Amino acid sequence: MKIFTLFLVLSVFVTVCYSQIQIKGNVQVIENGEKCPASNVSVVLYKTSDSAEYYALTTSDNNGDFIINNVDRGVYTISLSLLGYKTRSIEINIVDISDNLLALDDIVLEDNIELLSEVLVIAKQSSQNIDNKSFTFSREQIDASKEARDLILNIPHLIIDKTSNSLASSDGGSLLILINGVKSNNSELKLIPAHKVKRVEYYDIPPIEYNTSGKIINIITKELDSGWAGDFYLIGGQFFSMFTPYLSYINGKNKFTLGYDLHISHKRDVKDNYEDSYNYNLNGTNYNYLYKKEDQNWGNQQGISFSYSNVKNGNYIFQTKIGLGLTRNNNNESKDIALSIANFTDKQTGLLTNRVKSVAPSIDIYYSKKIGKNSEIKANLYSVLFKNDQKVYSEEKGLNGFEDRMALESEKKTIIAELNYSTKIGSHRLSAGYRSHFSLVDNKLSNSFTSSDDADIYLRDNYFFGETSGRISGLTYRMSIGAKFINNSTESSDYNKFLFTPIMVLGYKINNDNYIRFTYRPYTKNPDIQQLSDNMILIMNNFLQTGNADLKNSFTHDLKLNYNYSKNILDVDVNIFYENVNNYIFDNFSQNTINNNQYIVISSNNAAMYYNYGVAANISLRPLKNISLGCNFMSYKQIFQALDESEKISKWFYPVTLYASYQYKNFSLDYYQKLSSKYLEGMYIMGTEKVSYLSAGYSIKDWSFQLNYYFPFAKNIFSNYTLGNSIVENNTAVRLKSKEKTIGISVSWNFSTSREQYKLSRSIYNEDIDNGFFNVK
Repeated sequence: MKIFTLFLVLSVFVTVCYSQIQIKGNVQVIENGEKCPASNVSVVLYKTSDSAEYYALTTSDNNGDFIINNVDRGVYTISLSLLGYKTRSIEINIVDISDNLLALDDIVLEDNIELLSEVLVIAKQSSQNIDNKSFTFSREQIDASKEARDLILNIPHLIIDKTSNSLASSDGGSLLILINGVKSNNSELKLIPAHKVKRVEYYDIPPIEYNTSGKIINIITKELDSGWAGDFYLIGGQFFSMFTPYLSYINGKNKFTLGYDLHISHKRDVKDNYEDSYNYNLNGTNYNYLYKKEDQNWGNQQGISFSYSNVKNGNYIFQTKIGLGLTRNNNNESKDIALSIANFTDKQTGLLTNRVKSVAPSIDIYYSKKIGKNSEIKANLYSVLFKNDQKVYSEEKGLNGFEDRMALESEKKTIIAELNYSTKIGSHRLSAGYRSHFSLVDNKLSNSFTSSDDADIYLRDNYFFGETSGRISGLTYRMSIGAKFINNSTESSDYNKFLFTPIMVLGYKINNDNYIRFTYRPYTKNPDIQQLSDNMILIMNNFLQTGNADLKNSFTHDLKLNYNYSKNILDVDVNIFYENVNNYIFDNFSQNTINNNQYIVISSNNAAMYYNYGVAANISLRPLKNISLGCNFMSYKQIFQALDESEKISKWFYPVTLYASYQYKNFSLDYYQKLSSKYLEGMYIMGTEKVSYLSAGYSIKDWSFQLNYYFPFAKNIFSNYTLGNSIVENNTAVRLKSKEKTIGISVSWNFSTSREQYKLSRSIYNEDIDNGFFNVK
């Protein structure tokens, strides 16, 4: 109720502000002989009689428009500046203005030829907005970059993850790549020449139309040149290899892109080692299950995609993309087991083979149409079919052994449709939309517990949302209202829920270097297919794994106070956060009688309580233009309670990540180290897999070569263990030997040709990331 009241008050305040005196203008630049909107132009208003201190400041938007609100009557000077263009000053007189709006004539900035020919880095190349930071680049940075992805590495807190050859957030969080609002990938990003990047928007709070809770980087380009462009990347290594050829062709309004992604995880003689123990009581008898396990994982993931776009700049966009994913995952395990029952010990051997094949065709259709100058309507239809075939054989040989053969066939069909409308009124942006998500899952399972079992799962949600954003004096805001209707159905359960999801973001610019924001952001998470399915899988002696048809969606209240300092060589981003999750989903142990036998059952449940709070800091430092240093660290406390009568658990954790890069002419050197840490996940304290690599590279013309050394200085060791109130005491020590001290050598070829111009700008996308796999734990 308080949040709704605040939203109402701010809405009324916005309405009142429309009656105040406004200065409105549009900034343009000349590109290839034509006038184009100039975005991210710094607009500063001074009183002509006192130019020592600015009266107000803002930046132009994507259309080149800017608005300054609440200006007193008087004589002023407006100064407009943009990297690469001459600063322009205009004197205005609003003493005798008869209405509440002063509309300036279009303002055209001239190229600064002297500036463009110099090699320099300006002191300030970013501006902080309510939910994103916008970056421009100097001529030196553009000339030093082979393509767009190289250029983007000048942005603080972004790195290239050498284990996946992908652009990543240095804190390890998810990152969605967009090019002019279109969902893209690293290979497509590398097809764009560096000099075609106009600016980059880095969202840590995605707009409501983007169906993601992670971070977004949106690369805004100048009109791309017609012709051919290609990027071919190949890496061969001891524990994985990759090949990603991409080719695009632009001809007038039409763009065609063909891509192929291949990732191979090699089957290695060097095996991962696990030491595991389970202590539990079953039917009044104490069991102690100890084993040493050697584990092999290998397989391949392939993706083929073809996209076609037809664009009429400033009018419409049509894009369709079809894809086919092919996956093969394999797992072999061998165990030496000591099973103690009361005072008797049985020596056993164990074996498990797991084979999964998956095919996933998909289609994504997008259309947008401009309505007037400030409005746009957008539609998106996405559909995917996941077809999985899984076969598992497991055995334990001994006095208390078993043998099980499992065959699982599953199909998941998903359709997501969205309609979105947005408009701009003054400095305020309004948007509204509707999204429908429907999934149907069909499972057919046969194993020791059933000969054939069909189980259908239906997942439906309908989401209505509206959002407004803008600026009131020095305060920026973004307010969203969302309503989601959820219906999850299985053969034994039907779950219906209405969720109200308002979002509030308030920001204040202290000065050019300091910005502070407050965010309240709720979101919901659906259980995945495996967590809902009632399929039963025998994973070891006395242990079954199954789902929970009565599982509810989790709902998170996320509050954050953010402070950002950015000046010259230093960028500091600090978040104080609090997160409270209702119906937190976790895996739990319970005892159940199945087929007249007692088992320990592992299944998902909703917790009575879960929340965490703490502080996170990201620091980026460039002491010299060719050296970049960074550090991410957190200090946070997690509090968890399984049931109302259960013990409350609380633990502090301190994860740290360090990275550094050095560039000298055509040579580069990178180092990344994610230090060992832990986190609380339900009944477990979980260790984190270490990530560490040292990379040396050399570039010449269109070619790049790299030598990567993974896990060079430390063993990849971590451990997991249950907490005291679990009915099963489980301790696991892991050493991933297959990844330690391994080498990968890569070669990349990137080229482009040019003739005419092309531009694509898309602003909504949808995707289904739950492929319906069943993980044998």
